[in-house]
Amino acid sequence: MPTLSQILEWYSSSKFVFTACALPVVFSRPILKKLGINPESIDLMLNGLQGYLIGDLVSNIFISTGFETAIHEVMGHLILGCHMLYRYTNDNVPECVIPDIKKFQRILASPTLPEMYENFFSWLLGGTQGGGTYIGQPNGITKFGEYLGPEGRDAWFHITGSLPTLFLSTYNVNLGMNLRKSNPRLGWALIFFSLITNFSNSRYAWQAIGDSSCPPSVGVDSHDFIKFSKAISHITGLKESSIATATAAFMTFYIPLLTLYLYLKSKQVSPATGNTTHATNETVEKNQQKLGPTFFSTQGPVPSSDPGFERTPIMGFISNSSAAL
Repeated sequence: MPTLSQILEWYSSSKFVFTACALPVVFSRPILKKLGINPESIDLMLNGLQGYLIGDLVSNIFISTGFETAIHEVMGHLILGCHMLYRYTNDNVPECVIPDIKKFQRILASPTLPEMYENFFSWLLGGTQGGGTYIGQPNGITKFGEYLGPEGRDAWFHITGSLPTLFLSTYNVNLGMNLRKSNPRLGWALIFFSLITNFSNSRYAWQAIGDSSCPPSVGVDSHDFIKFSKAISHITGLKESSIATATAAFMTFYIPLLTLYLYLKSKQVSPATGNTTHATNETVEKNQQKLGPTFFSTQGPVPSSDPGFERTPIMGFISNSSAAL
């Protein structure tokens, strides 16, 4: 039976098959109508496929061009890691190395158009080369770093690289779910972008388990999830393999499970909202009949024996309701 890391590797190397199968279906609306499929189901399927194609394309560009690596290294290891744990002077700051960004800089520095063309496609299709962040020589430790202790600092530094993309995927899934009705293609594109990016990144977490089918792309001494598992193992006494497996499982299934939860929740909320609105309207009508139309008026003064009394948005409501009762 194939392992999960093998499945992820297979999916990553076979995505073009899904894309090739999805493209013809996107343009098959007339055929689907002739087959007697419900128009609502057709819209859902085609919008989902178009969102998948857009999300897959953007995810590939996001990862292969180095933008994901830049977020991982700069926002993750540098800002959340180094600067939250250590103090630095202007002369001795931590450094991020991102080869894919240097490849992009070579495009701008190309002296001729053919070289610019070659450098552009080398950057776009050459695949990511990873990156690294060096702590350097800090002048001290922050209060947060002191609270974590040596092993805690090591664990925090190595897990921070994956946090920004995880937060980004969480936000995009929530935003995509909210946009599905007003802009279905954009909504599904954000959702699939998050899912595809998450699955691509989760392969990195599974490398820490030592599966021979998914060997580490970098040395053991610099692999974030291996270092994280070792540090947490020293703190808790748990096995490194157990921590690595639990971490990889969380990195793999958190976004898909969140997507499923939000989707099912949206299906349940819609009818309930309609019933609540209907019940509220009935309640308003009954109260209007009981207390008079002026109770629910939003304009003009409230009738009262006190000529100086006029409605305010809250107190007018409370005062008039008390008088009526």
